[in-house]
Amino acid sequence: MRRKYKLTGCARFLIFLVVAVPVIFFTAQFITGENPLNELKNAIGWGSEEVEWVENSGATVDTSDQIKTQPPLSNKEEEITPISEPQKTDLSQYHNLIQDLKQQISELEKRIEKLEMVIEERE
Repeated sequence: MRRKYKLTGCARFLIFLVVAVPVIFFTAQFITGENPLNELKNAIGWGSEEVEWVENSGATVDTSDQIKTQPPLSNKEEEITPISEPQKTDLSQYHNLIQDLKQQISELEKRIEKLEMVIEERE
């Protein structure tokens, strides 16, 4: 007689993950109100709505029936503006600010030492 095949604990866990992970993914997508199949297609690359832009290299192609679309910009991309030369801050201003702050720190450390000495004298 043939002996029954026994699975190890690791194999059982892997089989559980193969079944449970997709179920959990689809459930989470459904609960958040998204379409899980579209998310899966976009992750794999099958459902991509982006159209690749092709530069014209001099060849004539009739593109009257083709629709070229560009995905809309997100809010973050719309807010980004390039920095012009007058907006760039001179590094010497930062250097002076750092020096002033270091001086303030050293003065405050001296005050702390004096206050600690006064507290020790009172004790």
